[in-house]
Amino acid sequence: MMKVLNITDDRMVQVGTPGGELLDISEGKFNFTPRVGDRVNVYGSGDNVIVEKAEAPPVAAAAPRTGAKSKMVAGLLGIFLGGIGIHSFYLGKTTIGVIQIVVSFVTCGLGSLWGFVEGILILCSKPGSSWHQDADGNELDD
Repeated sequence: MMKVLNITDDRMVQVGTPGGELLDISEGKFNFTPRVGDRVNVYGSGDNVIVEKAEAPPVAAAAPRTGAKSKMVAGLLGIFLGGIGIHSFYLGKTTIGVIQIVVSFVTCGLGSLWGFVEGILILCSKPGSSWHQDADGNELDD
């Protein structure tokens, strides 16, 4: 595939080849009105050339979401292991997870209520709320 690089005043079109060469082709040899930047295919050689616009490369489909976190897993981790911040680590909120470990240790386990409450909030959350998102702002899967 080649690319239209320049169109001169005398209606000559300069086409760049993959090898870095420049081809000067009369605008009349194109089966469309060329513009700088067009991708083209050139058929033939010398004075017997035909130039057509190259098809656009296919657009890749959006990649499926991978690594989406589960709301059910995050909530249950919060309820059962919230005292050591496992649900926060699961959601990518490592700083909060470390703080939850320290609070639970310093309060001799009473800080575990924090994780328990967060687990319930995560399980009851609706899409769009902060409890329904991981650390990157991605919605949790229901």
